[in-house]
Amino acid sequence: MFRAEEIEKRDKSYFNIILAENYDVTIQSKNTGHIWYIHNPE
Repeated sequence: MFRAEEIEKRDKSYFNIILAENYDVTIQSKNTGHIWYIHNPE
């Protein structure tokens, strides 16, 4: 499970958060436009 503190630690100048839920986070690079889907099964 992702805590709000972990999500807030991201580099805001480099990433946009597209989606933030308890077990899933989707972020996008502002520089390249690449998108990452991160799933935490714990």
